[in-house]
Amino acid sequence: MTKLIHTFKKRLPEEIDYLDDHQRGREYKSGSANSNVAYRRFRASHFPSPQREKYRSTTDSDYLAPNDSCGSVRLTELRMAIRQYRENISNAALADITFARTNKIFLARALSLPEILVSPPVWIARLAKIIGLLLPTTAQANFAKEILGKGKTYESREFLFRRYFVLFNSWGSYSESLDYALMKIPPSNSLSFTDLKRIDIHWVRLAHRLGIKNWSELELALKEHDRFRSGRFEELLVNQGVIKSISELVWLLSRPKDRYFNRRPEDIDWCAAIDLMNQLTNNGVSREAITKILVSAPYDFNAIQLSEKFDLLKRHSINRDDVFSQLGPLFWKISHEKLEFLINDLGFTSPSHLVAFKDFLNCNTDLDEKTLLLYRLLICT
Repeated sequence: MTKLIHTFKKRLPEEIDYLDDHQRGREYKSGSANSNVAYRRFRASHFPSPQREKYRSTTDSDYLAPNDSCGSVRLTELRMAIRQYRENISNAALADITFARTNKIFLARALSLPEILVSPPVWIARLAKIIGLLLPTTAQANFAKEILGKGKTYESREFLFRRYFVLFNSWGSYSESLDYALMKIPPSNSLSFTDLKRIDIHWVRLAHRLGIKNWSELELALKEHDRFRSGRFEELLVNQGVIKSISELVWLLSRPKDRYFNRRPEDIDWCAAIDLMNQLTNNGVSREAITKILVSAPYDFNAIQLSEKFDLLKRHSINRDDVFSQLGPLFWKISHEKLEFLINDLGFTSPSHLVAFKDFLNCNTDLDEKTLLLYRLLICT
């Protein structure tokens, strides 16, 4: 088998060697102006437009890193359009070999690939598939990385996968998770390709950032978590430094089983979530407490109101930690107005007194009724 792989690599033309940015830039600069015009026409004919095609607007936002949502909406839309453009031409090249051979220069330029890989001799593609089928998992992954690593973007690597490795029965379709793991995490035989590609991309990225060293450690680190659903919120906790190690992922298990996120990622104000984490951190709340607070009732909080509540407790010298322990997650959801009414109007500055009004704090009582409430309190005393 080793000899077969060596023969395969030896027979590959020299063009298969990766062309870096500088080399590729020189190649196209040396071309005529007509070649650039021709490429622009090719690109225009395959580039998606909002009127012609709603490009991946409902799915791709979940593939972006959480912090990307704080950038320009226009730039995000353009990034999605470029990804769709690459997918369009990849699909066309894979479906029509004549199209691939006729436009291989343009395809290579758009996908940042050597021309030989865009439209290879038949024997290269067939030999790659045969070798892949005969190798164990770890060897398959290393062999795939050797070929897929020629691509600079996800779309170009997906193109290469579909061109050379589509017969890998244990792989199925390509995915963001599989792509990330192949390129950045050493493989192992303990985790199958099928299970790996099902893990949400955010969980794979956060585990890698926290220091897992191979696929086995990835599986071990995430086995207690719902890793097949979107982990975008959990990745945000890691990116913001709230969770800093694999061992600290156990804090996420404090989430009640029935409190998973039902909101779509594109409906969540990720910038507001970052502001909230910063607010909690700046007020001395421990990282473990921040994690448990947020996973117990995510997106129910308001960073501005939270700051006002912190200031209110500080003005009245109320021990913040005692309030946290007494009220629990309720503290993060109650309105500043209700808390202010109990502290300022009724003079309840003890956490135990505030706990006695949990029902009031938790219900939708209109503050216009506070006079009535005060009257009832006076009658009872």
